Amino acid sequence: MKYIHHLRYLCYKVLPLVYDESLSYYEVLCKVVAKLNEVINVTNELEDVIDDKVKEYLESDEFKALVRSFIKSLEDAISTTNEGNNEYASTDYDKDKLVWINDILYKVKVPITAGSRFVEGTNIETISVEELFNSLAESIKNAITDLDEGDNQNADVDIQNGKWLWLNGILYKATKDIAFNEPFVEGFNITKITIEDDTRAIYIPAQKKLVIHGKIDSRIIVNADYHIYHPETSTIEIREVE
Repeated sequence: MKYIHHLRYLCYKVLPLVYDESLSYYEVLCKVVAKLNEVINVTNELEDVIDDKVKEYLESDEFKALVRSFIKSLEDAISTTNEGNNEYASTDYDKDKLVWINDILYKVKVPITAGSRFVEGTNIETISVEELFNSLAESIKNAITDLDEGDNQNADVDIQNGKWLWLNGILYKATKDIAFNEPFVEGFNITKITIEDDTRAIYIPAQKKLVIHGKIDSRIIVNADYHIYHPETSTIEIREVE
C-alpha cells in the first residue's frame, strides 16, 4: 500500500470580529487539516494492523483445523480409501484402485487380497495428484475422440469426412476425406469445433456410460452395443443384438 504523507500547514490565531464561540473559515480549515492528518496516520498503520491480524489468524488453532478439514475433503474427493499407517491391506483391492497410505497417494498395480502386505513397486505405486488429473484429462480427450494427431502437419492415417480429431490439443472435425500424409488445412479439410457444435454420442466401456454431446434430432445407435438415445424422453435404452 502506498504511504500517504501528512499535509503540511501553519495556522495563526486571528481576532474575531464578534466575540462568540464561532470559528473563522481559516480556523475551520486548520482543524479539518489536523483531523485529516489523524486519518492519514491511521491509514498508514492499517497495513501493519492487517498483517498482524492475518498472521495471528494463520497461527490460530481455528485456521489450522480449517486447513486440515479442507485437505481431508480433497483427499476424500480423490479417494475415500485411507489405510492410515497400515502395512497390510484391511480389505481386497482391485487393480488401479487409489488408496491413501501414510498420507501418500498410491495406485494398486495388481489385485490385492485382504491381509496382504503393501509393497511399493510390487503391488502399489505412488501417484501424484498432477499425474492423476493428467490421466483424467487424457481419458476425457479419448472419450471425445481417440484420434490424436498431436502436432502433426500431415495426417498419420486416412481420416473420413466428419471424423473428430485432436490437433495441437484443439478439437477439429474433418470436412472431407483426408488421405494418409495429406496436410491439414483449416477451412479446407478440417474445421475447429467444440463438442456443442456437432451431435455426438460416445460410449465409454470402462465407465459403462453413454455420453451425449450436442443436440439430438433423431435416434442414434452407438456401435455394436446397441445403445439408443431417445430425444423425446431423454432416456438411454440398451437393446440386445437380434
